[in-house]
Amino acid sequence: MAPQAMQSASSILGESVVPGRWPAGRETASAVAVPVRAGRNGWHFPLAGARAHLRPTEYEIVKRFMDVVISTIGLILLSPLFAIVAAAVKLSSPGPVFFRQVRIGMNGVPFEIIKFRTMRNGNSGPLVTSSGDARITLVGRALRRYKLDELPQLWNVLVGDMSLVGPRPQTPGYVKLFPREYSVVHTVRPGITDFATLHHRHEESILAGSPDPETTYVSVVLPEKFALQYRYIENMSFSTDVMLICRTVSALFR
Repeated sequence: MAPQAMQSASSILGESVVPGRWPAGRETASAVAVPVRAGRNGWHFPLAGARAHLRPTEYEIVKRFMDVVISTIGLILLSPLFAIVAAAVKLSSPGPVFFRQVRIGMNGVPFEIIKFRTMRNGNSGPLVTSSGDARITLVGRALRRYKLDELPQLWNVLVGDMSLVGPRPQTPGYVKLFPREYSVVHTVRPGITDFATLHHRHEESILAGSPDPETTYVSVVLPEKFALQYRYIENMSFSTDVMLICRTVSALFR
C-alpha cells in the first residue's frame, strides 16, 4: 500500500473536537458520550475509545425477525436465478462459483461473506476494484453492474452475520487503519445496503479515474462512507430501513 494510504485515521480526519452524543436510541452500558470530530467537507465523525455494549431494543428485535423472514423468502424465490448465475459463473472461467472473504462484523467479530465470484480465480491484486480491472470476467461485469453478485449475502443475513440494512462490512486490513471509526460502525450489525452503499454505488467507476485507486479509497471514499454510516446509525428505524431497501431496488434499474 502507498505511504499516503497508510496514514492514520487522525491525519485523514480534521483535528478539531466538539462535544458529541451517542446516536439516538443507542444506549451504552457506561452512558459515556461519544465525541464528534469535524472532518473534511463538513462531515462529522463520532469516535469511540472502546466498543459499546448495547441493549437490544424492540426495533432491533423486529429488525432481526424481518431479516430472517425476508432472507428466507428471498433465497427460496430467487433459487432459479441462483442456479442460472451459478452456471454462468462456472462456465465463464475455471474456479468456484462463490467468492468467500473474511469481513469484520458486529462487535468486531469476523465472519465469511459470500458473493458470486466475478474475478478470475487465483488472481492477486489490490483489495479495491475499479471498473476497468482486468481480473473481472465478462460474466462478472454483468453481475457487478446489476449487483447480482451480492445475492448470496441473503445467506449471511439469514444466519445472523449481516442484516438487510446496515453499514457494509469491511476487510480486517482497512478496519485496522480506522480502529476508532469502526468501533462505532461495529456497534450495529453490518448490512447489504445503507446510505453509503447507495451514494457510492458507482464507486468502481470513480476509482477507475484515479491514478492510485487504493489511496483514493482510503483518503477520500472511506471518510465519506463513515459519515453516511453514522447517519444511518443515528436514524435507525423501521421506516428508514424500508426507505433504504426501496431506494436500493430502484437504483438497480437506473
